[in-house]
Amino acid sequence: MKGDKVKTKIKIGIILVLSMLMIIICRNIYKQSPRYIIKDTVMWYEKDFTIPLFCKKVRFEYDDETGEYAGKFLITKKQVDKIKKKLISASARYGDSLFAQNEYEGEDIRELSEKILNTTDVSRNLLYTTDMGKVKKIDIDSQKIFPESWLIENEENLILLYAIMPQYGYARLFNESDIKNVPISYVLIYMDKEGKYYFCIKRAEPSNWE
Repeated sequence: MKGDKVKTKIKIGIILVLSMLMIIICRNIYKQSPRYIIKDTVMWYEKDFTIPLFCKKVRFEYDDETGEYAGKFLITKKQVDKIKKKLISASARYGDSLFAQNEYEGEDIRELSEKILNTTDVSRNLLYTTDMGKVKKIDIDSQKIFPESWLIENEENLILLYAIMPQYGYARLFNESDIKNVPISYVLIYMDKEGKYYFCIKRAEPSNWE
């Protein structure tokens, strides 16, 4: 009877150890996934942007030494709409941050909250411009957006293009000497001639955009 209790405790211990090992392994695998890498790098401060949970990876190339990468994912129209809303919101958040900093009249801008200072620089949709109060789509050669031709193939309609990077000024992560080395992420969504939607992303230092 005593021996059975000991065996049971040993079995429970083994199960717990194996469970912990599985959790660690799964966590390490997730950290190497495109979803985790994008979430950890695009929105520098907020860490609240990545690819949809359920989407098909077409191709993802990642340099673990430099942290640079390029990826392409097949997504749905519903996911397109969600990503669009997320980027519009992130761009507005950045605009509110700049407004608060410009309106600040104190002696030390660090008195402002981290939510204001630590906000990622998200551009407007670069495919559109405003002229005389009217929003117009810019005529862009899609093959000149990315160096990698496989990122945009058989394109029918460009939907959105955003540039994302850490903001400058008091909230920036880099010293003045590193200003040329700030990585920029470009996020693009397009529809191909078959009506399929693709989420494309490239992250690199400006000097490597050749």
